[in-house]
Amino acid sequence: MNENVVSTFQELYQAVQPYAQERHYIFRGQAKNWALRPRGWRDGFVGKDEELFQSWKRQAVSMFGGPMIDSEWDWLSLAQHHGLATRLMDWSLNPLVAAYFATAPSFPIADPVESDGFIYVARFLKKAVVDKALREEIKGPFSDLKGRVRLLWPNRVAARISAQAGIFTLHGDEAGVRTDTADMDSFYRIKIPADAKDELRRELSFIGIHELSIFPDLDGLSEYLNWGVQTGTYLCPGEYYGRATG
Repeated sequence: MNENVVSTFQELYQAVQPYAQERHYIFRGQAKNWALRPRGWRDGFVGKDEELFQSWKRQAVSMFGGPMIDSEWDWLSLAQHHGLATRLMDWSLNPLVAAYFATAPSFPIADPVESDGFIYVARFLKKAVVDKALREEIKGPFSDLKGRVRLLWPNRVAARISAQAGIFTLHGDEAGVRTDTADMDSFYRIKIPADAKDELRRELSFIGIHELSIFPDLDGLSEYLNWGVQTGTYLCPGEYYGRATG
């Protein structure tokens, strides 16, 4: 696997800039080198994700304040972005969004020593869109994909999906992302050393990639302000002023 190592925003930009010249690259950030496998195919959830999703949907109807949703694909996208274990895996069209997740603390699997972060860069040969063509081809989110991994372009049913320039991969089994199959055109990895994550996270915040821009809701606002106080980081003018103001 090809891999670059970056420690500053300038190095990060140089590493991702070549992908701006070509279309269809997607990016995923991870705070640790976890397996590239959706949560719905991890231990404890295998074989249970469809039943789990149906239970979630029955109860979520009364809590969802947006427009009426009548598509299983849209409900699954919404569930994914609200933390349910599904067979979707999050990616982004924006490499800086991936960098944000790569520089996050390695929670919930916290280590005494922080772990290296990673940005995965992939290009798939075929794009699936949530429309009639996809429904005719795959027949539903829980269909047998016969070992394939499909790229799924979701409808923007949640503000978080839009804010994160979100896109998904759909996995029909627990193998996760395969880099040696016909689905994958190219695959790369960018490593962010553990001791560089905090400063790079501050640099990303300065250019507008932070908790509030990634999660544009009350939870994101709270975490954004908490992080600024805890780290002494300069935030929005008129809000909390950290160390940058002296």
